[in-house]
Amino acid sequence: MAQAIVEAELVAACSSLGYSDGGKYVRDPECVEIIRDLLRYLRRDDSSHQIRLALGENRVLQTDLLPLLREHHSDGVLLDLVLRLVVNLTTPALLVFHQEIPEDKAGRELYLRLISQQQGFKEAFTEAGVWASVTRVLGSRLQQGSERDDDANLVVEMCLVLLRNVLAVAPGHYDTTRTSDDADLHDQ
Repeated sequence: MAQAIVEAELVAACSSLGYSDGGKYVRDPECVEIIRDLLRYLRRDDSSHQIRLALGENRVLQTDLLPLLREHHSDGVLLDLVLRLVVNLTTPALLVFHQEIPEDKAGRELYLRLISQQQGFKEAFTEAGVWASVTRVLGSRLQQGSERDDDANLVVEMCLVLLRNVLAVAPGHYDTTRTSDDADLHDQ
């Protein structure tokens, strides 16, 4: 029962982040607080990783977080929170499981579900404008040079960790059946 309530709260929170109005993403006025709540939920996630799985199944990264990152990257507070949540969600499954692939059937199934979600995340990063926004954010922080403060250093670190997380995702079945001259998700 408690699990169903948590999942209902997650669905409500995800649907309250904002909405796509044609080609533009309109964020909710409470968006910053909702992302803070989602980060709190993820911190409380246990070894069953139900919160992480529920957020992946709700496609919050694809439908809300990446559009927020792409279109609202000039808002420093929102950018920081979105980057934290995206970095957390894209953490490689092997790191989530502390560098050990589970041996039991339930653990292995959970591990494979996380990998499948991460492959979907990687595909979402091929959308136009996502990496351009990340590069703009990274470039502006790096140009500050020695005047860069701790917050700017943290944003640089999160952008680089995000890049590592996306590149670390194993190719999906579709990627392995391509011809050698066809670009896979990793190359896109």
